[in-house]
Amino acid sequence: MTRTTATRTRTRPRGLRVRAALSAGAVAAATMGVAGITAGTAEARPGAPTLNHGSSGSGVWCVQRIINRNYGNVLKEDSKYSSYTKAWVKYFQEKKKVKPYDGIVGKKTGNALLKSVGGDKYCYKHLPTTY
Repeated sequence: MTRTTATRTRTRPRGLRVRAALSAGAVAAATMGVAGITAGTAEARPGAPTLNHGSSGSGVWCVQRIINRNYGNVLKEDSKYSSYTKAWVKYFQEKKKVKPYDGIVGKKTGNALLKSVGGDKYCYKHLPTTY
């Protein structure tokens, strides 16, 4: 799918489909639950583990949530780092020029994810960063 904006054309990764995994009510409930804990600064956790295919937990949920905030609801926020999540992370890395383009969330990609949404108080604790 190609989306044209005023300044550029953005092509989504081949083979990735937008999933309507959550009903509108579930999305609203999830958004309401997270709304009170986003934005601002918090104590960083530079020791958070690198996230890759097969990882699970809060850090993966943060990756999925931030990807969805950047590109629409393209990932199921299930806290499981699937090949689909990896492909979207790789796409994010390419668009934000975070090398290497490997689909792995290390400190550089963690920094870029948080920066892309202006920070996230909850996710600072769960993503690998240098902050």
